[in-house]
Amino acid sequence: MLPSPPTRVLQWFDAATPHAPWVGLGGSGGYSGAKFWRKKLGTDDWCLRCWPLEHPSPQRLNAIHQWLHECCRLPYIPVPWKNADGVTWLETAEGRWELTPWLPGVADYSNAPSPPRLESATIALAKVHRVWSRHGRCAKGPSPAVKQRIQLFESLRAGEYQKLNACFVREPRDGLSGLARRVLAQYDRFHTCFESLLKDFGSNPGVIQPCIRDVWHDHLLFQEERLVGIIDFGAMREDVVAGDLGRMLGSLVGDDPALWNMAREAYDDQNFLVDSIWRLARLLDLSGCLLGAVNWLRWLWLEKRYFENGSRVEARLTQLLARMEHWPPPDSLTAGLAAS
Repeated sequence: MLPSPPTRVLQWFDAATPHAPWVGLGGSGGYSGAKFWRKKLGTDDWCLRCWPLEHPSPQRLNAIHQWLHECCRLPYIPVPWKNADGVTWLETAEGRWELTPWLPGVADYSNAPSPPRLESATIALAKVHRVWSRHGRCAKGPSPAVKQRIQLFESLRAGEYQKLNACFVREPRDGLSGLARRVLAQYDRFHTCFESLLKDFGSNPGVIQPCIRDVWHDHLLFQEERLVGIIDFGAMREDVVAGDLGRMLGSLVGDDPALWNMAREAYDDQNFLVDSIWRLARLLDLSGCLLGAVNWLRWLWLEKRYFENGSRVEARLTQLLARMEHWPPPDSLTAGLAAS
């Protein structure tokens, strides 16, 4: 269990929270490096988060908090508390601290998937996107997500792929080395097709606006058939909304075309999108699944990152592989996804 937050932090947030002890939750199963505490007294329920100093930066955290405050009328968005001076976070030697309501619900879609749940999550995301599209910042431009993925393909082709293969031989890891080789086998199958399609979309400008960028199964909280919470906004950037749609729907319904169409109808009722955005959403889902798995290998073997819960990393790679190893050949998988 985590120790109590530093006295300075307790004093800074004291005006907002009831007089009750904070309960340390550690990393709460996440991968961001953030630490969490919870305080509950009666109907008051609060979440205290300490972001690592490395990310998000002060400028980025200010932007994220501003965007979340714009969603203050959406009950499933945890809006950060601000003090009398309008400041929403505190920096100490330990990290950057924020205070938000503790949202109800459980991230259990996979245990009880249903059309009402899918529609509820999709409508909720559409409403968030609609709020952020109304604040005069939107502009046309290339998608940063598309550009980032093309750059990762280029880095792998320029030598990272060979380095990874060498690392697997030099530094075998129980349970992970076999998974890593299976990931690279899928990379060999699909990278040429995905990179070519992404480059076609990269030359087509889209509407750039605030996006969550990490809205996926484990960050979606449900009560019965209703989405009641979206959590973890540390990856927020400005991008095209196709990235959020691909990230969420890929994690909820995988490759089921009927459920993708159901989600599209629910989303478009709230925030209509042209067909090319939905094609890009599907492409970002597919390429994100592949490159997400490869990124785990880069973090583990090339960057030597440490993850608190190694078994969850192994489970995540297994989950991604379960999708990729059931994909048909590239031409069949990506039929109809061309930019134009």
